[in-house]
Amino acid sequence: MYRTKAKSIAKKYNLFADKYLYIVLLLLSLLFSSFNCSHAQTFKLQANSSESSYEKSNKGILGVKYLHRQNSESTVIQVYPNTPAERAGVRVGDKIVAVDGVSVRPYDANHVFALIEGPPGSPVDLSMLRCSADCRPYQLRLVRMDMNQIQSNNIFRIYRYGY
Repeated sequence: MYRTKAKSIAKKYNLFADKYLYIVLLLLSLLFSSFNCSHAQTFKLQANSSESSYEKSNKGILGVKYLHRQNSESTVIQVYPNTPAERAGVRVGDKIVAVDGVSVRPYDANHVFALIEGPPGSPVDLSMLRCSADCRPYQLRLVRMDMNQIQSNNIFRIYRYGY
């Protein structure tokens, strides 16, 4: 049953090229099948990603990948193309200091993600820090985009599955 589930996911997203990814999917299907996820939500990409239409989700994102350690700021390690973060000029190395006025320092990575994500189309205020020769704080107000608007299957997979 679990092998069939992993194969169907891999087939749906054309993931057979990487046997390690298949193994990870198999392990994830085993893991998630043991939880009762009544609140779990399903996200789907359109089969033809060149279409401008998409199936709406309730996950609003900014388009950044970051590292976070508790008692520290979150450091942006990737800014995805065609996202609110890219359009606002967020750069790799920038630090997220606060989300909607709430400092990220005391929280773990999951809590920070929960602060950043929200309903698509809703605004979020970020307090950022950009350090080069000196550190300069700056403020951003971004509008979250729908996760399903991401055009790249690779980026979508990172948001959906975490890798």
